[in-house]
Amino acid sequence: MRDAPTDCLLFPDLFHKPVHLQLSDQHLSSDGGLLLLKARDRKLSLCSRLAAAIPDRRQAAKVDHSLLAQLQQRIYALAAGYRDVNEAAALAHDPMFKLACGRGLQEPGLASQPTLSRFENAARRGDLYRLAHTFADTLLLHLGQRHRQARRVWIDVDPTCTPTYGAQQLTFFNGYYDTWCYLPLVITLSFDDDPRKYPLVLLLRPGNADAMQGVRPVLRRLVPRLQTLWSKAQLWLRADSAFARSDLLDWLDAQRIGYDIGVASNSVLAREMEEALHVVRDLATRDQETVAFYLDTEYRAKSWSRSRRVLCKVEVVLADGKKPRDNVRYLITTGLTGSQHGFTRYYGHSDMENSIKELKDDAGLGRFSCSRASANQFRAILSLAALTLVQGLAPAWKRAGLRPQMATVRGWLIKVAVRVKETARRVVVELAEHYPWKQRFRLCAKGLGAVPI
Repeated sequence: MRDAPTDCLLFPDLFHKPVHLQLSDQHLSSDGGLLLLKARDRKLSLCSRLAAAIPDRRQAAKVDHSLLAQLQQRIYALAAGYRDVNEAAALAHDPMFKLACGRGLQEPGLASQPTLSRFENAARRGDLYRLAHTFADTLLLHLGQRHRQARRVWIDVDPTCTPTYGAQQLTFFNGYYDTWCYLPLVITLSFDDDPRKYPLVLLLRPGNADAMQGVRPVLRRLVPRLQTLWSKAQLWLRADSAFARSDLLDWLDAQRIGYDIGVASNSVLAREMEEALHVVRDLATRDQETVAFYLDTEYRAKSWSRSRRVLCKVEVVLADGKKPRDNVRYLITTGLTGSQHGFTRYYGHSDMENSIKELKDDAGLGRFSCSRASANQFRAILSLAALTLVQGLAPAWKRAGLRPQMATVRGWLIKVAVRVKETARRVVVELAEHYPWKQRFRLCAKGLGAVPI
């Protein structure tokens, strides 16, 4: 049925001719890249495996939307940039979303916002454990095939502050961040010299959680799996100074896992580096440029079971118009290479901030607005799944030196205007002739199983 004339708008003098704006009666969508996302999901079997991990406790006679369809609807929406469940009503009849979630164009719409909210809040503790385990296992199987020859597997661990603005369970005031928040734990994997990090674990924790809360239990489950998949690779953990705890260090030593972990400055280390700092200051002042020395020492904190090698970076930074600034850093390591190389190795951990920012800004991680903590943990798993699907659309351009973020890939390949036609024999998805990334779209489609005709 065509739209009524009252739906038309007129821009009388915007261009050289009057412009009529009206709604179309055809099946159009601004998210044509869901076609690629669906193909990526099928290749990983991600949504189907997640759906199989949780039981359906509803009465079968009253079910209109399967668990799989609801999972797909939420994960695909997050991948396409729709972070709020409230947007479900506007997307329920979008032709590409209906096709991606297994419905024909003439069939009823997708789940409503109340249905999806009940779906999120129905998750129990055991469901969340199985979902997290299934997600990690699915991603590890994929990474095991893609990076089977890796010689080193990097495990990066970092907490992040996610502010809350309501009466959510487990939200507490954190003095360091000066806000009410959750403090999720994020663990990523990366391989050899590939800078891309793959978020694998996202554990929701109270806003006042200790840095080590949940770390050991997660690593005890994760490490044996990594050792099985990459039996010939060296596992190496990187983290900041909050994780320089004796129990973690001893456990890593027992598991023969290498590590680079930051160490906070203290009076003992400062005294040892005092002479070197004076020398660096003199050199920086004389040459009027930034100067850095790299040293190493043996150090044992009172809480540690033994002394360990600590690398030291003594730097004085000079910038135009500013006073010289001391920059002294300490790093505990099991590496045997030079001090400067040890810091270079550790700097790969700094990209964790970008990975976490990508999760928050692009995958909807910050939308912890449910009152129940279990529902917010469920949302965290959905965000991980959405990021994983979109990340998989990017590797085709790795050889060209590109490492696009989720938002960039979304702009290239997902937010694509298409016209959808469904006949008795097939579905036709038409791209615009002047779509600027059509070659990338075609290349990605072929990589996901599309066949030229």
